[in-house]
Amino acid sequence: MPENVCFIICPIGDEGSKSREHSDRVFNDIIKPALLKAAALIKIDFRPERADLMKDPGDITRKIMLKIVESPLVIADLTDANPNVFYELAVRHAAQKPVIQIIEANQPIPFDISMIKTIPIGKKSGDWEQIAEQIEAFYKQGAFTPGKETPFKDHPLGGIFTLSSDNLREISDNLREINATYQNFFDKILEELKTIHADNQISEQNLQSRIDSQNSQLRNLVIQQSSESLTSTRELEKMLKSLQISPINITRGLDKNVDQPTEDIELRSLAIYLFRSKRNIATNLIEIITQRNDSGNTHNTNEFCSLIQKMVEENHYWITVTKDKKPGELEEIIQRFFHYLLRASIS
Repeated sequence: MPENVCFIICPIGDEGSKSREHSDRVFNDIIKPALLKAAALIKIDFRPERADLMKDPGDITRKIMLKIVESPLVIADLTDANPNVFYELAVRHAAQKPVIQIIEANQPIPFDISMIKTIPIGKKSGDWEQIAEQIEAFYKQGAFTPGKETPFKDHPLGGIFTLSSDNLREISDNLREINATYQNFFDKILEELKTIHADNQISEQNLQSRIDSQNSQLRNLVIQQSSESLTSTRELEKMLKSLQISPINITRGLDKNVDQPTEDIELRSLAIYLFRSKRNIATNLIEIITQRNDSGNTHNTNEFCSLIQKMVEENHYWITVTKDKKPGELEEIIQRFFHYLLRASIS
């Protein structure tokens, strides 16, 4: 006798729940005896299967749908109006294949499927016999003859459209082909992403190499500038010695521990400002003051202060420091300002 699957749609529930106890009782005490009786009547041995008893690996939902659509026989237990049961029953109706509806005695049957024969169970011990008789009736209609299955029309979709096993198989094959096409497409994208990632890693390595090279150049430049600054400092010390001026006097007021006269703060601020924003003016001032000191021509102090004032663009620091000062005081201010300019040039 050929073996066929009879898939059971039923409320399963959690282990130990009332739904599980009910489904186990129906499976063992009603459906199994009914299938044995049917095997004796039509010589077809149906093997009962239930979703929670399936041991095949993979996507369980897809496997359940395939069983619902492809199995030659399905028994649906409508007891307690479980939503999953009605959803799976609708899928079976769409496949237009034989399905036997059963329900716990005295429970209501939903209106949309009330016209379909539904066998009450649990009220008497012979209810499984009605299931076997229904299977025999399907057999006589040619429902289980391989290659000659007739659409099962005893449901709401009967005669509305026909979806044969061949149609379903064709749809399934098309879906597999589409899935394979997209899988190849995504595999190519994945390979492209791996290539891009590898290229990015190479780019990162090149970038890091460039950064290291630039850091090395920067270190060399700092060393070179430090060396040049050191040379400039030594030249400045020689200049100060020739002018008989102590470097200590130049830095007076720069130490935070030494009180700075207001004039010195303003002169120092002006010198720093000029070297940061008007370096060419600061350089010119050093040159003309140096030439003036070298020539010994230190008369006309007021005119020289006016020249400085124009060069610093009427800066308020200079005006504040030189306001109402006598020639001797102005000369001292000029020299102090000169010292701060020199100091700012090497800082």
